[in-house]
Formats: sequence, structure tokens, C-alpha cells
Amino acid sequence: MSIIKYNFSAGFANTVDDTYELIFKASEGLVFDGIILKETAEHFANTKPASLEIINEVVFLELDELDNMSDETGVSCWILPKTTTINEKTVKALCVHIKGQKPGLSLDAIKNSSAFQEVLCKADSEAEVKKYINHNIDTFIVDGVVSDNTGIEETTVDGFSYAAFTVVGDPNGLHARPAAALTKVAHEFSCDLTLVVNSTQFDAASVGALMGSGVSGGTKVILAAKGDSAEEAVKKAVEIVAKTPESVKKAKKSNIALPTFKPSVNALEGVPASPGVGIAPAYIIEKEQDLTFSPDKSKLPPAEEAQRIVDALAKVTKALEETVAHQKAEGNSAAVDVFSAHITLVNDTELVDQLKSATSQGDTAENIVLTVFKNKADTMAKMDNQYMAERAADYHDLRTKVFKTLIGEEATASGWPDGNFIIVTDDLTPTQTASLPKGRVSGIITSDGGPTAHSAILARALGIPAIVGVGKHLSVIKNNDEVVVNGISGFAEYQLTPEIRKEVTSVQEKIQKIAEKQDQAKFEEAVTIDGHKIEIGANAATLDDVVQSVNNGAESIGLLRTELVFQNHQELPTEDEQVRVFTEIAGPLKGKPAIVRMFDIGADKPVPFLDQAEEENPFLGVRGVRLVAEYPELIRTQAASILRTVKETGMQAKIMIPMVSRIEEIETLKDIIEEERVRLDAPKVPVGIMVEVPAAAVMIDIIAPFVDFFSIGTNDLTQYTMAVDRQHPVLAKTADALDPAVLRMIDITVKGAHRYKKWVGVCGNMAADPLNAKVLTALGVDELSMGAASIPAIKAAIRTFSFKELRVLGQKAIKCRNPEEVRKLFQ
Repeated sequence: MSIIKYNFSAGFANTVDDTYELIFKASEGLVFDGIILKETAEHFANTKPASLEIINEVVFLELDELDNMSDETGVSCWILPKTTTINEKTVKALCVHIKGQKPGLSLDAIKNSSAFQEVLCKADSEAEVKKYINHNIDTFIVDGVVSDNTGIEETTVDGFSYAAFTVVGDPNGLHARPAAALTKVAHEFSCDLTLVVNSTQFDAASVGALMGSGVSGGTKVILAAKGDSAEEAVKKAVEIVAKTPESVKKAKKSNIALPTFKPSVNALEGVPASPGVGIAPAYIIEKEQDLTFSPDKSKLPPAEEAQRIVDALAKVTKALEETVAHQKAEGNSAAVDVFSAHITLVNDTELVDQLKSATSQGDTAENIVLTVFKNKADTMAKMDNQYMAERAADYHDLRTKVFKTLIGEEATASGWPDGNFIIVTDDLTPTQTASLPKGRVSGIITSDGGPTAHSAILARALGIPAIVGVGKHLSVIKNNDEVVVNGISGFAEYQLTPEIRKEVTSVQEKIQKIAEKQDQAKFEEAVTIDGHKIEIGANAATLDDVVQSVNNGAESIGLLRTELVFQNHQELPTEDEQVRVFTEIAGPLKGKPAIVRMFDIGADKPVPFLDQAEEENPFLGVRGVRLVAEYPELIRTQAASILRTVKETGMQAKIMIPMVSRIEEIETLKDIIEEERVRLDAPKVPVGIMVEVPAAAVMIDIIAPFVDFFSIGTNDLTQYTMAVDRQHPVLAKTADALDPAVLRMIDITVKGAHRYKKWVGVCGNMAADPLNAKVLTALGVDELSMGAASIPAIKAAIRTFSFKELRVLGQKAIKCRNPEEVRKLFQ
């Protein structure tokens, strides 16, 4: 262990070519460990240094042992008030290591600390340097964390044959893992090993005793032993206690706070939908005029018009299958999902029968397609919620495809402009999105929708900066105007100044560097700077999603959307079919856990294999757990398939019940699961619920004893708490997951669950945003689950947080008045 001395003064020489003269002049008037530094400088000014190196504007100088220096002095750091030049290199700070002094710290350990180099060059005061020095000044800080001790500082303890000081290197102190490692040492050597804290002794052979010591990170302790192998045991114990976990060491090295810039007075405000900053000419996509058809030929007999429809549907299906194959090859799972759903919709038996039977009225195939598809879209749109609105858009898109196929036009989107461009539109259709030229779309700005609209979902998947919900003001942007999209702060600029252009360039360069660092660290754990781990999972709906999630560093599947897994099935999937699909998904997980959400069919997620009656307000109707009353075999079959997969493959599955609002619903589902488990002689699996209904949050203390875990669905929890459809063109901005009302629901859930030692995750869209992740961490959630593309950035963000500091902010957040105050608190 070494001591760092802080020495600061003014009046240093501006430029000195000779290193020794620099040190001599820099030392004038300073006191170094009780000795006037000038006298010390005179001593070594004529002595050749053992090593001299300039790294990042810091002179690292190693000197031979000095007789007149205190034995406790190992390193001295000086900040130069004025920039100095040595051998044509800029120098802002000096770090002098006295070779041979004990206790010693290797020069390499100092030189390898890029954070310490940076603070030496930028600090204006001693306080800034002290951030990197342990308050006991016994331990050097490397990159913001306690470094491993490099030597043994011997001491004596009555009754023990060998003892040594050390400093606890784990920020969490002697918790279970280091305590267990210590007890292993105690049992390995034939001696009595003891931990001494402030004169109190704790038996190192007992994990309970060690953990009961209450030792925290950075505390100076003594390890003592008696017996034949006392010295060897103590040295091994010191190594364990002093060691800082690799996850903590790496935590400080990533920085995710995405850079941004402030909007100008002319900026157009929207909702951030996909992070990033883009600049390019605007490409306006006008809202498509309604299609019409005036036949210039006689109508064919009904049977022939019906055959024309069937042939057109077949051609569209083939084109969609080619699109899916292409998107799979591109690794765009979001687009694969959308167009796989289109294949299902266009081949829906009910739709096809409706189209064919309409020919008996004597109309043309073209007009029949226009009418029937429009009616389908209108029915969906009347449900007035985000996912149904998306289904309406899907039917409109398919309507255009089938119609253009009938009239002999290519059923794809029109061509895109040359070069890079930013799309400005009301919203993007899936067909338009699928045909986006790779690498040329610099951003997306839409007047409608929210962050879960098609344009937002696909933009995030493609890494395209996007904002949505700009509204009618978007009309001020004209075709080919150069515009900026800020998908981080949620605004667009259309009157660009040199200052705005400069800020955009600077931010884009910073974001690129951050992305490269994130990707390199995507498989590392998400651990805060004070050692608190957050599990990072992924939301998945396909096998491709699972593969991409694991490849991006997911530690688990935090939400497997089973209703989407089977969305292409025309018939109710059998138990064997479900087992086959779950088995395929278990493969790439390689033992990682997966939360399998039971069918959340209804409202926003209709499926072809379940013919549900139309409801006036499906979001408040039969969906999620409520399906068991009307479709008990559907739920029983799925429970059996999950349990069989666990039994046959060893899949680490957890079952999650969606849309819970009453404890009786949990009891009913758990009874079904247990009955199937007994029948199959399958292992028990954890059963939890999704907290998306406010009733579940406020009853958490009653529910907690009956379940094994909780996962908060922030999408629906926000919608239900605020009573706002998040896709509403006017109200979408008020459906904000950072509203204190929503945060209070999350806070209630976490506190209630933790009181019963139950784990709480978040699987809504909220978890995919770095600032939101900061807020959720502050509220104490244990896991965050998101789309695969967001994982590296969120992991990197968490590594910059202090859990202890965030917990204080979390309780302030639930007392804020609005989301704006919350954002200000955490920015």
C-alpha cells in the first residue's frame, strides 16, 4: 500500500526543457512529507532517474530510493498551474514514484490508470484528485475503483503468530462471495484465521461471522493467524480481501450518458423514438390518396373475378415471403415479425371467403378488394388503441399491395431519392420501411404516433434516429430542406445555423465512439460503480429474437411473448407444436433463464387461431389471464407445453401470468399449472405475474406471498394509470412512463415485493432508454428487459451509476410534480 501526497502551488515555470530543472523549479516553496521539497529536488536533480515516461500529458518519473525521504512516502503527484513542455511534449502534471520506498506501489499500476492521468491533467484543486484516493490514503484508486493491494503490511496481534493489514477491495464489503472464499482459506490451511476490525475479532472459518462483521468497502482491517501455515494463510487471505471484483473494475470504464444539444427557439418538439442524431435533406412522403378503380373493361363472371382475387393473394404472399427471407438475411427481426404477420393476414380464411363471396354481387375484383380491406382497417381503427391502430395500418398496406397486383403494378413502395435523406411523413407503412435503402436514411420524423408505432419500432431495430408525434407543425418542413433529427432529446431542427451544424457533427462523433465501446463490453455484467448488479434481459417473440438477444449480451429472456410466437398459426397450436417451438428457443439460450408469458391474447394482440367476439373496449375486456374463463383448454395446453419443455430439455423457464388484477386469478392459474405438473411429473417452475394493472400494484403486499417474482409491463401500466391511449394523436405525449404517478406505481410494487424478498423486473419499452434505466435503477428494480439492440447501451449506462446515490434520487422522483421535473432530476 502506498501513500499519495497532494502538492499544489502557483508560479511554476511556463516552459522548461530540462526535466531536472523543471522539477527543481516546480518544487520551490512546497513541503513534501515534512521536508522542504526544494531540498529534495536538489538531492535528485543530479541523479539519473530510474525511469521517465510521458503519457497523456503526465510525466511519470521513477527515482532511486532517497535517504532523506520518509519511509512511508511512495508517490507524489503535482498539478502544474500552467502548461509546460518537456522534450517537445506538453506536460500538465507530474507523478513521481520513489523506488524502493515501503510500502511501495509499482509504477506500472500508476501509469495504467487512464482515469488518474485524466484527473491530474484537468483538476483545479486537491479535492478533485482526492476523488481518486481512498479516504484512509492507504490505497491507490485505479479508474475510480479500489486497486488490489500489491504488498503485505505486517503488524502484530496478541496471541497470533502472523498478522497483516489490508483494505477491503469490494465496494460491497465482505458479502457472501468474498466471505466464502475466506472460509475456504481458513479450512485449507492448518491454522486459526481471524479477521480483526477495530480490535474486534471474527472467526474467518465462519461465513456468518464474516458477513456479520459489517465490513464495508475501503475499510482497513487486519487478518491474523496462528499455527504452522499462519503466514501463508494470511497472505492468501489478504489477496482475497483486497481484491476488487473484475466487474467493478470494468464498471467505471464505460460511459453511456449520450451526448446531445439544446433545441433552438425554432425547433419542432416531438417524442424521442429512436436514439441518435441525423442530418440530411428532407424527403416528404405525402399521405396516400384513397385508391379508386374505374374499370375500362366488362366485368367478368363471379367465378373468374374470384379466381383473379385468389391469384393476386398468392402473388402478394409470394412477395411477402421473399421480403421475410430478405429481412431474415439482413438480421432485421422486427421487419420479419411485421411481414410474417402480413402473410397471416392476407391468407386469413375468413378474409379470403369474404372476398370471394363478394363477387356474387357482380362487382370487379379491384373494387371488392378496396372495399373489404378498407372495412377491415376501419374496424381495427375504431378500437382506438395503439396495436389495433397498427393492424389498421397493416390492412391499408395490404389493400394497396393486392390492388396494385390486380391492376398489374408492382406491389412495393415507390423508389427513394439518391443520397442520404430524412423521412418526413405522417407515419411509415411496413412496405415503405422494408424498402428503406440501407445506410441512407439519416432519420425519421412523423407527425403521428408514439414510441411504439411501426416507424418507431423499426427505426430502433435499424438504428435510425427518430422522433414521432410532432403533429401539424411538421408541415413547415418542405421537400429537400436540410433538417436535423435529435432522437435523444426529441426534437427536429429545420432552420440550420453554423452553430447547429457544428453541434451535430460533434455529437455524432461522440456517439460513434460510445457505440464502439458499448459493443466491446456487451457481454460484461451491468454493475453500478458501487458494485450493485442489475440483470439485463431481452424481450423476444421469435427464435431469431432469442439468438440476437444472446449475441448482444442478454443474460436472460425477460419476456417471451408467446402469443406472437404463434401469431402465424391458423389453428390452435397443439401441445406438441408448442413444445417443439419452446425446445427450439431453449437451444440458443444455453441454460440462460427465460420468462415465458402465457398467452396475452385479445385487445392489442389478436391471433388467427382464436375467434374472439368483438368488444367495445378490448383493453378492458377479455385478455391475458381472463382468457382462462372462456378458453380454459387454451391455457391448460400452454401450461403443459411449458412444463414438458422444462422436463424434456432442462430449459430454465419461469411462467408469467399477464393482466392480473385479482388474487383469485393467480390462484386459478397456479392450480392449473400444478395439476399439469403433477400429471406430467415435471419439475416445479417459478410462477410470477406481470404488473400492468394498477390494481395489482396497490395490492402487491397481498399478492407477494402467492408468487415467486414480478415483472412490470410499463407500456400498459402507463396507459392504465394515466387513462391515455399512447397512440392518441393529441394525448400521446401525456402517456409518459416518467410521470410521477407511474413511478409511484413502480415504487409501490418494488417496495412491496422486496418486503417479501421477491424479485422485480421491468419488461416494458421504458427499460430500453438510458435515462429511464437510471430512474428504474433508482426505484430499486432488479432486472431490465428490452429489445436486443438496446442491450449494450443500457449495460454501459448502468456501469456509470452509483446505486447508493440513485436510491436517494428515486425517492425524490416520486415527489416530483411532472415528468419534466423527473428528467431534470436525473439528467
